[in-house]
Amino acid sequence: MPSPTVPAPVPEPAPAAPTARTHRRRTVLLGSAAIAAIALPVTAGALLLQRGDASASTADGTFTDVGADDDALEAYRWADANGVQPALEDGSYAPGTAVTRGDLALALHRFAGAPAVPSDAVPAMLADLDTDPERRDAQLWLFGHAALWGDLSLCVHPDEPASRESASQTLTALLRPSLTARGHSQSVTDLAAADADPTTSALAWLQDSGLLPSALTGLKADATAVTRGELAQLLFRADQVLAGARG
Repeated sequence: MPSPTVPAPVPEPAPAAPTARTHRRRTVLLGSAAIAAIALPVTAGALLLQRGDASASTADGTFTDVGADDDALEAYRWADANGVQPALEDGSYAPGTAVTRGDLALALHRFAGAPAVPSDAVPAMLADLDTDPERRDAQLWLFGHAALWGDLSLCVHPDEPASRESASQTLTALLRPSLTARGHSQSVTDLAAADADPTTSALAWLQDSGLLPSALTGLKADATAVTRGELAQLLFRADQVLAGARG
C-alpha cells in the first residue's frame, strides 16, 4: 500500500521591508523623546538665579533713560538685577526698543532659571538657530515646551521682531501649564476648543490670569513689536503671580 503523500511545507512569507512611513514614524518618536528631555517645568522662584555674566546690570538700580518716577521702574530693576533682561552696556534700559523673537526666547529661558539643555540629545530640527550657545539653548528650550514654532522651512526667525500676537501665544503656552498645576484656575475659553481663536484666547488668558499689569491692560495682540519695557513688566508680573499661586 503506497505511503500517504506528505504535503510540502508552505514557506513562511518573508517579513515586509520597513516602509518609509514606518521609518518616518520612528524618527518622529525619537525626536519627541529628545524634545521631552528639554521640556522642563517652569517653577516659581527658579528665576531668582543670579547670573554672574550680567555685567550690564546697574549696581544702583538706576538707568540713564528712565526717570525715578517711572511707574515701571520696579519691573526694570527686577529684570536687570535677576539677569532676565539686563540693562544695556551704556547704562540705559531702552524700554521702547523692540524685542526680537530671539530676545524673547532668551528672556523667557533666563526667567525660568536658564535650565540646561542636553544639546547632544536634541536633533537639528530647526534650520536657523542662533549660533550663540545661550541663545540657541533658549530657542531649543522654548521649542521643547511647544512655545516656539518653526515655519514650513523649520525656521524660527530669531532676528525678526517679536509681535505682540506671537509673544502672547508664547507666554501662554509656557506659563499656563505651570499655573494650572498650581491650582490657579482661569475662566477663559479653552485654547483647545475648535472655535477658539488662538490669538484672542491667549491674550484673554493672560488678562484673566492677572499676568497683564495694569499699565498694559490695553495691550492688543497685533503685529506691533513687543518692547523691552513691556516684556519686563509682563515677566515681573508673571513672577509675582507664580510666586503667589498655590503649590
